[in-house]
Amino acid sequence: MLKIRVSVPATIVAILSLVLIGCSSGHSRRDMVKAYDDGCKAMKDFDYVQAVSLFDKARVLAEDFGDVKYIGDANKQLGEIYLGAFSPDISISYFDKAFESFLQIEDTLSAFDALYHKGLALYQGGDIEGSRAVLEDVDSRWHPEGSTASDLKCALALAYLRLSPPLATKAADLFDDARNYREINDIEYSSAYACALMLTGQKEESESRFESLRKMGASEFEPYLFWKARAAEAAGDYSEAYRLLKASDEKGQSYKEYSKYVTEAHTRFLTAEAELAKERATNGRLIATILIISLLALIIGLVYALHIRKKKHDDEKNRLNLILATVQDKEKSISRKYFETVGGIMEEYIWGQKRGDSKERVVSYLDSFAADVSGGIKRKESFESVVDRHFDGIVSDFRNDFPNLREDNYRLLCYSVAGFDSTTIALIMDASLEAVYMRRSRLRKTIAASDCTRKETYLKLLDTESITSRAEA
Repeated sequence: MLKIRVSVPATIVAILSLVLIGCSSGHSRRDMVKAYDDGCKAMKDFDYVQAVSLFDKARVLAEDFGDVKYIGDANKQLGEIYLGAFSPDISISYFDKAFESFLQIEDTLSAFDALYHKGLALYQGGDIEGSRAVLEDVDSRWHPEGSTASDLKCALALAYLRLSPPLATKAADLFDDARNYREINDIEYSSAYACALMLTGQKEESESRFESLRKMGASEFEPYLFWKARAAEAAGDYSEAYRLLKASDEKGQSYKEYSKYVTEAHTRFLTAEAELAKERATNGRLIATILIISLLALIIGLVYALHIRKKKHDDEKNRLNLILATVQDKEKSISRKYFETVGGIMEEYIWGQKRGDSKERVVSYLDSFAADVSGGIKRKESFESVVDRHFDGIVSDFRNDFPNLREDNYRLLCYSVAGFDSTTIALIMDASLEAVYMRRSRLRKTIAASDCTRKETYLKLLDTESITSRAEA
């Protein structure tokens, strides 16, 4: 059996060496953790210069001690700082290192997150095709949830839209998928989504989204101007596209690689204006001739229409005057004694009220009057036939023109034609004076609203007071 002989002094030296190495290693790890934590705090305070220094220190210490996780975390933080500072070329290398470190420890979640940020860095650096490839790879292999998933879909959609030609349908579908995780509120993502809708033919929805963004103040920002210009270009409004692209170019540098769109939009705008001017010059005389002929035809038509209208109006006026004259002549043929009889009935009715006579006695006076007027037949139809015969069938015409009225309306017109005033009509119809006024008012409105050719005659005949005064004259 092999025996190993170790001297006591050698053993003590070895143990002390191990203790010293362990103490030294523990102290350095604390420095590494502290440097990383202080870097995170500096980032929260927006002190990015100090944060870079601290994360770099943490990275170096992590490499010395072989702590792969801290190496990946520090590289990822450094990449995000440079990405936010618009130095995407520098940030790409940090994200690559972070990706490799996370793969070594099989932290796939952090690895794909670093790869996703690399895709963003490539996008900001102008390598749209490279960004599309990386983000497609991440989207196919990584399935995050919540806001991270939404941001990944939106970032890939941006890359699709920035390709030439743009993959608008895929971009619109990705934006729709992103909305399944959360609503898109970022100005650039929202503006690009509206542009994708325009490129896929959804003009109304696109304009509505752009208008909502404008109301929220997004029109002051470069991404809104750029994507609104692309949408205007897709809609064929080259003048607006040129204006917006120029404004976007003046706002910042993010879209400098697309400055060619300014020149292209301007060229299209000038070409369209030149073609329009040429077309106007070619068709100007023809349009002027057509306008003059149309104007002359319109004037002739108006003059002729006014002439026909005036002639019809004069003919109708003459016919109504003839009818009214006939009615006035027929009025005088009714014996004055009937009006005197009505007056007597009214007087008798008033005195009867004072004496306290019954209603039946008053009605008997009215029946006697109706019998006298209608030739001994005590029916209102007979009285109506007498009036109709004296006035050339005016009551029959009224029944034909307005067949759906209540019987009270026909009686009201009949008594009005006969020359009875409102008080007398109220007595005959056994109604209050206010009720007669209301019925006459409603009947006048009904007649006035109709298209009957004799409505002016009917309206004048309803003016009982003036007819009575003419009859008495």
